[in-house]
Amino acid sequence: MLALPQYLMAIRRLPERIHSRVVLSDAASHMMPLESVAPFCDEAYRPGKFWSKMNVGFIELSEWPDLLAVLPSSCDILARTAAGLTDKPVAMLAVAHPGSVVFFPNMNRHMWERPSTTRNVQTLRDDGHVVIEPLRQEAFAAAAGRFEPGYVLPDPKTAAQCLLKELDQRRPL
Repeated sequence: MLALPQYLMAIRRLPERIHSRVVLSDAASHMMPLESVAPFCDEAYRPGKFWSKMNVGFIELSEWPDLLAVLPSSCDILARTAAGLTDKPVAMLAVAHPGSVVFFPNMNRHMWERPSTTRNVQTLRDDGHVVIEPLRQEAFAAAAGRFEPGYVLPDPKTAAQCLLKELDQRRPL
């Protein structure tokens, strides 16, 4: 998993205090246990199958934030959200959230450059969501076990600044 704690710490370092809740997908929780994320945010959840072990419902989680960010955003989550599919917890949150969602794509070059991904990103943008352009650079592809060109997240400080900018744009004057 990407250095999620580094991104959460960058959010904490912002000049404005931002209350953060983290919901790990099932895939993410296999790479990074909830206990490794919890110290870096205000609240952390791992939904599990059908949200069965959560003490808070997905509707509450989806309606609570002023800003919902999916970091990192896989090809799968972009496609599921663009199609309105809610069979995965993070997609369910993104679809149920009343406002626009900020996506930070991170994937190998073949996935990012697929016409289907281009269509999904355009659909998300047409629906009012924000998709932060990933950076093209060599990255470790965990599934392949090697370094290869890919499309990755901005560094933690830049990502935190993107989130703060989005928050500022959404606040009433």
